[in-house]
Amino acid sequence: MRGELIRSLCLVVLLSFFCSLNAVLVEPTASLNALNGVTTLSNNVGDYAFSPVIASRGISSSFCNNFGNSAANLYSLVGAERIGYFYVASGLSLQSTEGFRWQDHFVSLSMAAENFALGVSPHLTYQSTGDNAGRYDWSWDAAFKGEVNGYGTEVRLLRMDSEDREVHLTAYERVNELFTVATTYIWGIGTRGYVRSAATMRVIPELEFQSSWQSDPSRLGAGIRVYLNDLKFGYSVRTHDDLDLTHSLDLGFNW
Repeated sequence: MRGELIRSLCLVVLLSFFCSLNAVLVEPTASLNALNGVTTLSNNVGDYAFSPVIASRGISSSFCNNFGNSAANLYSLVGAERIGYFYVASGLSLQSTEGFRWQDHFVSLSMAAENFALGVSPHLTYQSTGDNAGRYDWSWDAAFKGEVNGYGTEVRLLRMDSEDREVHLTAYERVNELFTVATTYIWGIGTRGYVRSAATMRVIPELEFQSSWQSDPSRLGAGIRVYLNDLKFGYSVRTHDDLDLTHSLDLGFNW
């Protein structure tokens, strides 16, 4: 009993520490780990959890080991389908230990035509600690993405109606058919605003490199994505000034 209490208290302290380091919204996929959350450079189905305008269809599963701590492991599973001009997606993210459980269910609906997309995603989050009764909370995301002649922008509202709400403004450029760069400015509760920059490079059709940087707290991300026909595999790492590396793995199938 005493051991369970100590583990629960340690986990609560750890999660509180994460929150103080702008890590409330944890991006569990390898693609977002590598890109520091810059979704406009991702076509991973798993990233619908952070942008309803991904405009990909398929299924993706992810595993994320946050800051090298097994108590912060996060798992996710997302599926998406296209119906005419519309994309419908649904998924679940789960973090569970002996004294703590957190899970996020979401559905997403977006409309995409040529180089423009608009979408919304409601989220239902459940959280419980120790023997305390669990709590459910609703929030929602909305996003717009547009591109003209290789230059584009993405506007995202994340977890509105929650304490974790953020606004992301992104500008990007497709330098050529192999190389794309993007910069995102972020406002959040209790933050003074910070910047993320990311880039992707397709070395060969089957291999893509991803890299990124975040200003506050300073974090670097790097990863690879392997494309084997419709099968997708990704691995990435992300640094932190005060904590250990975050590792993420993706495995997905697109159709």
